[in-house]
Amino acid sequence: LIVNDVEVSSDGKIFVCNLAAGGFFKVYRYDNEASAPLTVINFDATGQRLGDKITITGSTADNSIIIWVADAIAASGLVHKFTTTDNGTTFTPQTLDIGAPATASSAAVGPLPNGSFYWNSHGTNAFKYDNTGTQIGTIPNGVLGTAGSAIRFFRTIAGDEYVVANALGTGVENAKIIKVVGGVPSASVLYASTTTLGTNSAGGLGDVSIQQVSNFVFNVFVLSANNGFGAYRVTITPSLAGDYYIGAPGTGPGGSNPQFADLREAFDVLNDATFSGDCNFYITSDITETYTPAVG
Repeated sequence: LIVNDVEVSSDGKIFVCNLAAGGFFKVYRYDNEASAPLTVINFDATGQRLGDKITITGSTADNSIIIWVADAIAASGLVHKFTTTDNGTTFTPQTLDIGAPATASSAAVGPLPNGSFYWNSHGTNAFKYDNTGTQIGTIPNGVLGTAGSAIRFFRTIAGDEYVVANALGTGVENAKIIKVVGGVPSASVLYASTTTLGTNSAGGLGDVSIQQVSNFVFNVFVLSANNGFGAYRVTITPSLAGDYYIGAPGTGPGGSNPQFADLREAFDVLNDATFSGDCNFYITSDITETYTPAVG
């Protein structure tokens, strides 16, 4: 398929990929909807299936953009990260091997800022991997079934990670928002579900995407092929109780895995949270943060 998936960088550049079952995997860049395409990736995909879904994080403006592509052949277990040093004109691949999943049909990844990522495909549970491709854990089947394939990461709030994935099958055909408690996949709980779009998608196909509106507000888009397309506004309201740590990892008692990197993040959550119990916030290391001086 010459055109199969479209994603947009945080600075508004449009990237379109083909579906390559062998041959060459291609990605085209459009600076805007009216511009001519520029081929920025022409990758030899011999023995692989690339382009069922791509995920883009970051911006071309500061070279932080990464184009994530998972091989959809079960025996492979390859995840490619395409990075750039010339503001998205050309890209260089880095390949991670996550092992051979039982199936990888229409595989997709949901990356985190630290380079770890969630991985999902038809016929398997969703897994989480670290930035080397080593498996961390599995989202339980009771929270997210095995019929979907798309997955995206929202953000981490007070140490909990939030992701959205599509769920396909009769009577489902929706998006499920999942709270991964403490970042531990086995501790995942269902946070919310979108409306059912239909009875069963054509070919078992669908996708999800997200757009961040503010700190805790997101637009969630979900596609169920042949059934419909939905857009929803989701507000993730953190609920707090117990002890929380602010600072660098590995500093201070109880602070080996702090929930907050800095005071700004902690206070942002405090301002919007609900409280189900008493809370203690501990600063576990020296913290230097940028600020804007008051005028006048």
